Amino acid sequence: MGTKFNPFTSNFDIVLDKASQIINVPAGSIAATNVQAAINELDTEKQPTGNYITALTGDVTASGPGSVAATIATDAVTPEKSSAKVKLSLSSGIISGGAVTINADPTKIDVASGTGMIIDDWTTPTAPVVYNVSWSTQTGVTVTNLGTSPQSFIAIDTAGTITQYTSFPSNEVLRSVILLAQLGHANLTTVNAVTPRYSVAASPISQLRDLIQEFNLISDGNIISANGANLNINKSSGYIFGMGVNYTTNDADPNRIVTGSATAATFTYRTQTGNGSSGNTAIDPANYDNAGTITPVGGGSNATTNQRIYLNALNNLVIQYGQTVYSSLSAAIQGIQTESFTTFSNVTDNSVLIGILSVVKTATDLSNTSQARFIRVGRFGDTVGAAAGSSTTNLQQAYDNSVTPEVLTDSTRGALTIRRGSAADTDTVFEGMNNASSVTFSVTGNGVIQSAALTASQIVLTDASKNLVSSGTLSVALGGTNSSTALNNNRVIQSSAGAIVEAAAITASRALISDANGIPTHATTTSTEIGYVNGVTSAIQTQLDAKQAKLRTIVNVSSDVTLTTNAIHLVSTAAARSLTLPSPVSGTEIIIKDVTGSANVNNITIVRFGSETIEGVAASYTMDQTYQSITLVADGSGNWWVI
Repeated sequence: MGTKFNPFTSNFDIVLDKASQIINVPAGSIAATNVQAAINELDTEKQPTGNYITALTGDVTASGPGSVAATIATDAVTPEKSSAKVKLSLSSGIISGGAVTINADPTKIDVASGTGMIIDDWTTPTAPVVYNVSWSTQTGVTVTNLGTSPQSFIAIDTAGTITQYTSFPSNEVLRSVILLAQLGHANLTTVNAVTPRYSVAASPISQLRDLIQEFNLISDGNIISANGANLNINKSSGYIFGMGVNYTTNDADPNRIVTGSATAATFTYRTQTGNGSSGNTAIDPANYDNAGTITPVGGGSNATTNQRIYLNALNNLVIQYGQTVYSSLSAAIQGIQTESFTTFSNVTDNSVLIGILSVVKTATDLSNTSQARFIRVGRFGDTVGAAAGSSTTNLQQAYDNSVTPEVLTDSTRGALTIRRGSAADTDTVFEGMNNASSVTFSVTGNGVIQSAALTASQIVLTDASKNLVSSGTLSVALGGTNSSTALNNNRVIQSSAGAIVEAAAITASRALISDANGIPTHATTTSTEIGYVNGVTSAIQTQLDAKQAKLRTIVNVSSDVTLTTNAIHLVSTAAARSLTLPSPVSGTEIIIKDVTGSANVNNITIVRFGSETIEGVAASYTMDQTYQSITLVADGSGNWWVI
């Protein structure tokens, strides 16, 4: 007697060695009283062709001493169908054969004969359909997209026909075909590679378990942090996911176990060979794992190691000492990406990495970021810098996983924003550090920028390389003085050797002139003397020259003549004289003088040029006094006036 899995009931049945020993209850058209006889009757009523039972009209029940009753419900056994419960546990895929190779003509392929099945459990989930698919060998199959795509995916549909795709089939498509292989034809001319990509039908649950086992344990939560200004650590609550880790506690949730939080957590120290100690509560920053031997960390006071923190399904913490000594904290953090690290075998098999502690050997305060830094890892225990597909829980991991580490913005989402989420806008929201982990640049929530490269209370400029620098002086070309000396009031500002400098104050109330060097200085002319020319509207010398020109011509007159403009006429009165005026142009000035003293006897008559007046009278003017002298001035309005 043995056991056998019954696909119709999803149970294990006890099976007797001989079918004739199993009692059968007659039903429908089957009159036999044991299973063997019933089978013999069924042989006469079975489907002439095909693979499905169609002749049953009632239920067949197997029972007997010590056996488990088995009933086949005939209403569920129809063409192209078997038990719905069984079929819902099946998966589309290949069962046998189906190898894909390159044909002798490299533009074509050969597909070997094979079998498989396709489960349609989505059209009518309560009555899924199983397609048993078989196909014969096909040679010289044309690759449909050889000249237009660098790859093709080969599959078989429910009719046993080859189907081709230019990209990996979607999940929906994969449920309706049997995937066989991927073709490579990057040159768009010939097939140069065939990669197996079979969807395997056998044991789908086992295949899923294979996948989960590759991840070992998965962590959710379980964040490690500093306990305070000490060497203790805290762990947050979380979960561990792994095959069967919670089965003995809750078989309804067998693969996920709650891991409680821990304050000043207790942990075990291990090296790569298993050396170490248990019951620890304080981090040991002074030692490292030297090929399995716990050894003091050498180097300077900033020497740092990377200790790795693991958690097992029993919520026990295991910490492995660092295995590489770095010169500084920042160097250690950077080294996580590339350092060689050997995990103790027992830790590998039953624990998951939940964090890395980069710690300076002289550290006393794990909350001080200049002494220690806690580095988070992915849920799968991936270290920073792991291969593509690792979980990224911080920007460092995102950077390390990037081929081109950049953020490309677009017009829809707009700018990249870092928003202050702490207590005040004066808090820092962005900072940069140098290799010694010292902050060299920061921006606060209210936009204040600080840089270690700048000096307080100095001008910020750009240098020749367009870098921001601070300077105590601002060049003259940029509107400054090129001097760090403060300027005083009441000084003369002048340039000297490329700088604006101060000269001594000049003498007060003096005219301003420039010296031989072009530097402003004072003259001997006082402000009072400068005031004398206040209101002058034209050149003084020109005005003086003009006045002198009007009076400098002297004309001796001893007969009747026309008078000369702007001249002094010395008239002899030895006889009476008749002198005619010129045209009365504005400003014309004429002086007439009796130089012989006889004008009282021999009058001097001044005759008009035209219709103008003399002293307001439209008549000649008579000079009849001894040595008489008059000055005539024309006003430009047709009048001569005696001055």
